[in-house]
Amino acid sequence: MIDLLNAGERQVAMDCPSPEAKISSLEPSEDHYQQLLQSLKEARSALEEARESAEAANRLKDRFFAVLSHELRTPLTPVLMALAAIEAGPELPPGVRDDIAMIRRNVELESKLIDDLLKHIFNAFEQGNAEAARQFGGLGLGLAISKALVELHGSKICVQSGGAGTGSVFTIELPALEATMENAATGKSAQADARRAPLRLLVVEDHADTATMLAKLLGSAGYSVKTAASAAGALELASREPFDLLVSDIGLPDATGYQLMRQIKERYGTNGIARSGYGMDEDIRKSREAGFSDHLVKPISFAQLDQAIHRLLGCGKQPPLL
Repeated sequence: MIDLLNAGERQVAMDCPSPEAKISSLEPSEDHYQQLLQSLKEARSALEEARESAEAANRLKDRFFAVLSHELRTPLTPVLMALAAIEAGPELPPGVRDDIAMIRRNVELESKLIDDLLKHIFNAFEQGNAEAARQFGGLGLGLAISKALVELHGSKICVQSGGAGTGSVFTIELPALEATMENAATGKSAQADARRAPLRLLVVEDHADTATMLAKLLGSAGYSVKTAASAAGALELASREPFDLLVSDIGLPDATGYQLMRQIKERYGTNGIARSGYGMDEDIRKSREAGFSDHLVKPISFAQLDQAIHRLLGCGKQPPLL
């Protein structure tokens, strides 16, 4: 009987491994560790690729809207300037003047539509997705009220942003009041004194219609204007005679306006105004770094350009870009 019991115990011991053996069998092997590490690396790599793809798509979207905005703005500039030249004619019949004013208002409206790519932020209580709304709330009434007040003055407000985390720049354009007869006479006298020696402008623009209207309007305003359709042509003119200011488009057939400005600044110390269909923070930064004193976004009215010229040449120094 005892031998039988001993034999049974030995059989049970053989069938049931010890606790130590059980623990040992549960421990992962080196191969298992390596498989886990490889899986983690692959998951991390896939996540990084997805993030980079999303960022690239976002940059591509921003670039698409920037290019679209540029292409839509460029043809509007000569139209606005031509309308300004026609309106300035004293012989224009009243009925035709009203029609021209209507055309100008609608062209300016088209420009406003282009500017308002972020137009929705001016809507009352505008919110983004639900998660963002819970975290930050809506926009409230501040911007909607601002927009209404600005438009009551016959003006416009627009916003530009380089994207999330870069901040926003709000711009309000207000029409200048017409001077009284006495003030107008004083102003004209002061302008005549200031322009006794015509300011010399080098205008670089490869869009023929725009170049023609710029030269016509600036010349009528008392400036001495020379135009060039390329960076090479501008450099040739600058080598033959001095200029007080460079007014250049950024997109030129043989170089960029940035490259031209650097050379003009280095050789002659001349200030410059950049004209571009691109107006994001990055574009303004490039203009600043190239040496431009101001960056105007198309479509540009003659009044805007004239004011920018006076700001630069009237103060005698180069103000910082905002």
